[in-house]
Amino acid sequence: MKVGTYISRDWWYISSTKEKKMDPETKQRKQSALKTLLRQLDVPAMRTDVTSESNLRWLMRNLAARNNEHPMLDTVFAMIRQLLRG
Repeated sequence: MKVGTYISRDWWYISSTKEKKMDPETKQRKQSALKTLLRQLDVPAMRTDVTSESNLRWLMRNLAARNNEHPMLDTVFAMIRQLLRG
């Protein structure tokens, strides 16, 4: 999906400043769902800790290198973005 001149799955996607912080229960659910999706992808074991912001940023930069053809890649990027914003 194109938004302005940016592609929405890119890590430099412009975030909305009007969004509320997500509550801890929602954040935990999203982290659990992301962990489930990461099991299907080629990801180093040390980068599967989705509670770490540095790991989430690493995933945004490097996940597409070995998983570019995976059908759920855009969904994974959207979930990572939501966690980084939350």
